[in-house]
Amino acid sequence: MKSRVRFSADELRHVGFRIRAVRILTGFNQEEFSSKHDVPYISLKNWEQGKFTPRSESVANYLKAIESEGIQVDSDWLYFGRGPGPTYLTAPIKVNKQFSSSVLDKYIALFKEEQISFGLNPVVSQVDDESMSPDFKIGDLVGGVFFSKQEILRIASQKQEIQRPFLILSPNGTYSPRRLFVHNTQIFFNSNEDHYLREYEHSLFGKIYWHHRVS
Repeated sequence: MKSRVRFSADELRHVGFRIRAVRILTGFNQEEFSSKHDVPYISLKNWEQGKFTPRSESVANYLKAIESEGIQVDSDWLYFGRGPGPTYLTAPIKVNKQFSSSVLDKYIALFKEEQISFGLNPVVSQVDDESMSPDFKIGDLVGGVFFSKQEILRIASQKQEIQRPFLILSPNGTYSPRRLFVHNTQIFFNSNEDHYLREYEHSLFGKIYWHHRVS
């Protein structure tokens, strides 16, 4: 018997939303994607509309097709929204700059729409320094949702580094990726370039869900 994850109607709607968001990143519409990667058009359409859950075998084939287009995403993100979300393996080169920008704009809009529907506050920021290079380079786009200081303290143990970088408010008013450290109720940060720990004085943090790399 083929395995299928079971979801509520609302959860299934969000699964379809994420499948659609990843497909949009490839630059293909449903018909084009189906034809190129031998994914049944009706199945893809029903997945994206949240009408039924794709079987695990179908998701595995879908992820292989996505990866062949230079995009990597984990099944946990497709099913549950967990993890950093889609990441380009290389900069997209099969489309012109104007079209690529349009596709990315659509994905950003979809990402924000989904997070707002969950009652979360999304944040999308463009990296403007090399402090976290080579992990994050100037021009990269990073998307996340806002966490409060209390939420950060709840997910960290004392004197423990938060495993994934978070977006924090920089002096120029943008959100930049940095590593976080927690000690008692104090939160500190540093970067790949500067290992000195500095206390973070603001109350909002952006948990990173996806990262779009530039060439």
